[in-house]
Amino acid sequence: MGVSQGTMNAFYANPNLSPTDKIVIVKVLESLGGIQRRELFVAGAAKASSVEMGFFYRHQAMLIQQYAKRVSPVRGFVSVGGAPMLMTANGSVSILPVDYLNWSAPLNQIASTSHGGELWITGKASPMATSQLSALGWKVVPKAGARLGTYPQLAGWN
Repeated sequence: MGVSQGTMNAFYANPNLSPTDKIVIVKVLESLGGIQRRELFVAGAAKASSVEMGFFYRHQAMLIQQYAKRVSPVRGFVSVGGAPMLMTANGSVSILPVDYLNWSAPLNQIASTSHGGELWITGKASPMATSQLSALGWKVVPKAGARLGTYPQLAGWN
């Protein structure tokens, strides 16, 4: 899978990742083929500090799979301000399963350390978040879940 043994051990040992979280993340990453730097995503998931964050990474992986299938192939992952993002033909893309995105110091740090891109969110963003991100070269794509469609069964699963 192109991930170091240490990162894989941390990923599988994290009690905040359910067995379902782990298997979905692995299956999704396998479905993306030979993408670059997949370790960035696995390392992020390996650090999930709560059961909710474990679910977040599973949901994010499934959204990434749908994005790759319906919008643009994923070339790999890049780290932007410490957050794993996708590299696609459309540039940098971040896909976040969040209901409401507020403008915050961490979001400002991530957005301002990059050259812009697209931020796909499953819910909506506050007007302040949308305008500040736009000023930093980011396009917010709300209701991404609806645009990416419902999750199909993972390849090879019934």
